[in-house]
Order: sequence, then C-alpha cells, then structure tokens
Amino acid sequence: MQYLEKRFRCSDHLLEACGSELREINDVVRQVTWMPEFEVEHTGALLRHQRAYRVAIRTALESQGWELDVQVCPRPPLAVDARKRMVCVQLEFGNSASVYKDCFKLSYSCVHGLSSLAVLVVPQVPAEFFPTRASSVANMSSFDLADSCLQVLAVGFPAIVIGLQPDSSRVKTLGSVLREREAPIAEPAVEVAASGFPFAVGRTYKRQRDIHDIFGGNRQSGIAVCASHPYIFLFTSSSGHEFGYEDGFQDDGSLMYAGEGQEGDMRFTRGNKAIRDHRAMGKELHVFEKAGGGLHRYLGQFRYREYRTGAGPDRTGSPRRTIEFVLERVKP
Repeated sequence: MQYLEKRFRCSDHLLEACGSELREINDVVRQVTWMPEFEVEHTGALLRHQRAYRVAIRTALESQGWELDVQVCPRPPLAVDARKRMVCVQLEFGNSASVYKDCFKLSYSCVHGLSSLAVLVVPQVPAEFFPTRASSVANMSSFDLADSCLQVLAVGFPAIVIGLQPDSSRVKTLGSVLREREAPIAEPAVEVAASGFPFAVGRTYKRQRDIHDIFGGNRQSGIAVCASHPYIFLFTSSSGHEFGYEDGFQDDGSLMYAGEGQEGDMRFTRGNKAIRDHRAMGKELHVFEKAGGGLHRYLGQFRYREYRTGAGPDRTGSPRRTIEFVLERVKP
C-alpha cells in the first residue's frame, strides 16, 4: 500500500529515538498489498475487507516483535493494537466515533508513561480504499477526521497519523511477483520463477551474497523473514537431525518442514509463527536446500497447508514437543 503521514508535536530527537520502530511500521504498511477485494485466511477463517487488513497489519507487526493488545487503561479497560518499546500503534477501520476513543487511549498511554509516541493508522479516503463497499464505509474513520480530532482536541502527546491509500500500480506489480508458480525439481529451470524474482528452480546460490545481501532476513536462521520484501526464505539441510529437525518430501509431493527451536518445546513464535501466518502477512514461502560448498539450491515456492505436533529430543537429548509444517508446492 501507499500512504501519507502527518506528525503532531514530534521533535527531531523523538523521531530519531523511535526511528527503528517507525521504519518497521512503514515497512509493514508497504508490504500489505492493497486490493479492491482484500482477503486473508486467519485461524481457519477467511476474513475480508476491514477485518482482513487489520489482521494482516497486526500479524506483520507481531512478526517484527511487536506486542499486541497492550492494555493502557484499567478503567475503562482500553488497549492499543500494538506496542514496541515506547511506540504504540492503533489501527482504525471503525466508524467515525472510534477516532475520539483512539485519541483518549493514545493520550492516556503517553501521559502515564506507557509510550512516548502514538501512531494512528486509518484509510485516507474510505470510499476509495474500499471501492466495492462505498455505502457501508460512508461513516468510517478517515485521515481527515483523525487530523481534525488531533487539532481540535488540542491533545498534548506526540502523534503520527498514517493515511492508507489504494495503490493499483503496486497491485499490478506484486501480482506478477506473487503469481503462483511451479517447476519440477528434477529439471532445473532456465528462467527466473516470476517477473522480478531472481531465483530459478534447480539453480544454486550463495546464501549471503545472493539472498541476504539483496533481500535481508536472518543470515543464520533456517527461517528468514524479509522485513522489506514479501518473502520468507526457508533453508533445509540434512544436518538438521543433529538439532531434532527432520525435513523431507512426502509421497503426495508436499514438504515436511521442521519448526525452529533447538532446546525445549517448539512454539508458535517468530519464524514458526511467520510460516503459519505467511498469507495473512502477505508473504511468500521460498525453500532452499543446502548443496555444499556454501551453496543453496532453490527448490521453489510453497504455501502452508497445516502443521502437526510430535515428540522428539532437542539438541541436549531432552524430550520436547516438536512442530512439523506441511508445505505444498504452489501450482501455476
């Protein structure tokens, strides 16, 4: 998505201190693809429109280490959508009256030392952002309303209003990148997997130089989430059994991919959560296999189907609960 923003009472010192959090918020907004009929799958349910955007943004923030649903006021009980360090975020896709409630809890959070900077995210023009639901969003909160509230109410806390904008040109570009694709592993491809995507199935690449130097992501982890690109890279290796990992293809062509975590029970945090929720985050899963000599062979694009729990030893030999993901190859 595209966006515009307006700042209220934000000093240069505050913006510098909160720079990493603000960059993460901006990256998350840019990563979520605007579509006239936006929808995501979440916990087995198909969400659409306002709820889908809300879940997609919250899920992406959580993958970056943001805490969700943080209580800022005990009476009445009020919570902000996300907080990290001293920055809190509120997503507003409700009616116009909700903005006043948002201003109160964001102000309460800052006044009581729970945050130093408040970020309010709203559609700039709801009727344009939800073009197929013009009548139902007629009274929805908007960028102009939030702007007016922060000025008329003369609130005294530092705040940034982000107005979400539709971006049809970006949808077209991402549509070509996100196009589902498949190539047989036994026959290496000779062309890139999709427009703008630099990896071809069957070819080998230097992990650091060809993958992380370009797209970012954790350089050591088996699950590398790219903060500024719509990709999650998964790395598999035959040596994983040393840490209780066992990956492999099944008879139906699906890939069993072990969750991360070398000691103790595997949990749905960080990389494991990112695999499970990758579609809600607007990200693709791309799998690489260690080929030796510092090279990794690209196996193709996959999607999450389900997970299974099991039992096995961790790297210390202690019994623990394991998570195995069932990933299916994306078909054209």
